[in-house]
Amino acid sequence: MVYNRPMALQDMIELQKQADALNPEEQILLANYLLGKAKRPMLQPATDLSEFRGAIKLTKDPLEFQRSIRAEWP
Repeated sequence: MVYNRPMALQDMIELQKQADALNPEEQILLANYLLGKAKRPMLQPATDLSEFRGAIKLTKDPLEFQRSIRAEWP
């Protein structure tokens, strides 16, 4: 393994070696799996947060509330 390359590139090279070692049927299954993953739509970040707009009324100091919640944890 070459250690002067970034970790992601080292991982990719290792994955390529492992994929090349598979028999042709396994390579086809792997290719179909990876292509299926690539076709899935990526999650889009929410840019419009207006649906969460509103006001809340705190009945307790936020830090005190946090302390009480954390005190309940084991």
